Amino acid sequence: MKLAYWMYAGPAHIGTLRIVSSFKNVHAIMHAPLGDDYFNVMRSMLERERNFTPVTTSVVDRHVLARGSQDKIVNNINRKDKEETPDLIVLTPTCTSSILQEDLEN
Repeated sequence: MKLAYWMYAGPAHIGTLRIVSSFKNVHAIMHAPLGDDYFNVMRSMLERERNFTPVTTSVVDRHVLARGSQDKIVNNINRKDKEETPDLIVLTPTCTSSILQEDLEN
Protein backbone atom coordinates (compact mmCIF):
# COMPACT_ATOMS: atom_id res chain seq x y z
CA MET A 1 0.00 0.00 0.00
CA LYS A 2 1.16 3.50 -0.79
CA LEU A 3 0.11 6.49 1.22
CA ALA A 4 0.28 9.94 -0.25
CA TYR A 5 0.03 13.04 1.85
CA TRP A 6 -1.15 16.04 -0.10
CA MET A 7 -1.89 19.56 0.99
CA TYR A 8 -2.97 22.39 -1.26
CA ALA A 9 -1.50 25.76 -0.35
CA GLY A 10 -4.42 27.99 -1.26
CA PRO A 11 -8.20 28.24 -1.02
CA ALA A 12 -9.92 24.86 -0.76
CA HIS A 13 -12.26 25.47 -3.70
CA ILE A 14 -9.29 26.15 -6.00
CA GLY A 15 -7.68 22.86 -4.92
CA THR A 16 -10.98 21.05 -5.53
CA LEU A 17 -11.33 22.60 -8.99
CA ARG A 18 -7.73 21.70 -9.87
CA ILE A 19 -8.40 18.06 -9.01
CA VAL A 20 -11.71 18.10 -10.91
CA SER A 21 -9.80 19.42 -13.96
CA SER A 22 -7.94 16.14 -14.16
CA PHE A 23 -11.18 14.33 -15.07
CA LYS A 24 -12.92 14.32 -18.45
CA ASN A 25 -16.54 15.34 -19.06
CA VAL A 26 -17.02 16.95 -15.66
CA HIS A 27 -18.67 20.26 -14.91
CA ALA A 28 -18.12 22.21 -11.69
CA ILE A 29 -20.57 24.57 -10.07
CA MET A 30 -19.00 26.95 -7.60
CA HIS A 31 -21.42 28.47 -5.09
CA ALA A 32 -19.81 31.82 -4.44
CA PRO A 33 -20.26 35.56 -4.28
CA LEU A 34 -18.90 37.62 -7.16
CA GLY A 35 -15.17 38.01 -6.75
CA ASP A 36 -14.57 34.37 -5.82
CA ASP A 37 -15.15 33.25 -9.41
CA TYR A 38 -11.61 33.73 -10.70
CA PHE A 39 -10.76 30.08 -11.42
CA ASN A 40 -11.41 30.27 -15.18
CA VAL A 41 -9.33 33.41 -15.52
CA MET A 42 -6.53 31.98 -13.42
CA ARG A 43 -6.32 28.73 -15.40
CA SER A 44 -6.79 30.16 -18.90
CA MET A 45 -4.97 33.48 -18.77
CA LEU A 46 -2.44 33.33 -15.96
CA GLU A 47 -1.43 29.67 -16.16
CA ARG A 48 -2.20 29.27 -19.89
CA GLU A 49 -3.94 25.93 -19.40
CA ARG A 50 -6.07 24.73 -22.29
CA ASN A 51 -7.82 21.77 -20.73
CA PHE A 52 -9.61 22.58 -17.53
CA THR A 53 -13.04 21.78 -16.25
CA PRO A 54 -15.69 24.34 -17.12
CA VAL A 55 -16.88 26.14 -14.03
CA THR A 56 -20.24 27.84 -13.57
CA THR A 57 -20.70 30.24 -10.70
CA SER A 58 -23.90 30.02 -8.73
CA VAL A 59 -23.79 33.57 -7.43
CA VAL A 60 -24.50 34.20 -3.76
CA ASP A 61 -26.21 37.58 -3.61
CA ARG A 62 -28.56 39.38 -1.24
CA HIS A 63 -31.58 37.50 -2.62
CA VAL A 64 -29.93 34.15 -1.93
CA LEU A 65 -28.99 35.25 1.57
CA ALA A 66 -32.58 36.33 2.24
CA ARG A 67 -34.40 33.31 0.75
CA GLY A 68 -31.83 30.56 0.79
CA SER A 69 -29.89 28.99 -2.04
CA GLN A 70 -31.56 25.61 -2.54
CA ASP A 71 -33.73 26.57 -5.53
CA LYS A 72 -30.90 28.40 -7.26
CA ILE A 73 -28.43 25.55 -6.85
CA VAL A 74 -30.91 22.88 -7.97
CA ASN A 75 -31.85 24.98 -11.02
CA ASN A 76 -28.18 25.47 -11.94
CA ILE A 77 -27.45 21.76 -11.60
CA ASN A 78 -30.44 20.81 -13.75
CA ARG A 79 -29.62 23.45 -16.36
CA LYS A 80 -26.00 22.34 -16.71
CA ASP A 81 -27.03 18.70 -16.86
CA LYS A 82 -29.37 19.45 -19.79
CA GLU A 83 -26.93 21.78 -21.59
CA GLU A 84 -23.74 19.75 -21.34
CA THR A 85 -24.74 16.24 -20.13
CA PRO A 86 -21.58 15.75 -18.05
CA ASP A 87 -20.76 12.44 -16.40
CA LEU A 88 -20.27 14.25 -13.11
CA ILE A 89 -21.26 17.62 -11.67
CA VAL A 90 -19.20 18.83 -8.73
CA LEU A 91 -20.68 21.43 -6.40
CA THR A 92 -18.14 23.33 -4.33
CA PRO A 93 -18.49 26.22 -1.92
CA THR A 94 -15.85 28.88 -1.50
CA CYS A 95 -14.38 30.20 1.72
CA THR A 96 -16.66 33.24 1.52
CA SER A 97 -19.86 31.24 1.02
CA SER A 98 -18.88 29.07 3.99
CA ILE A 99 -18.35 32.18 6.13
CA LEU A 100 -21.82 33.35 5.04
CA GLN A 101 -23.07 29.99 6.38
CA GLU A 102 -24.50 28.76 3.11
CA ASP A 103 -25.69 25.21 3.78
CA LEU A 104 -24.97 23.03 0.72
CA GLU A 105 -25.75 19.76 2.46
CA ASN A 106 -29.48 20.43 2.43
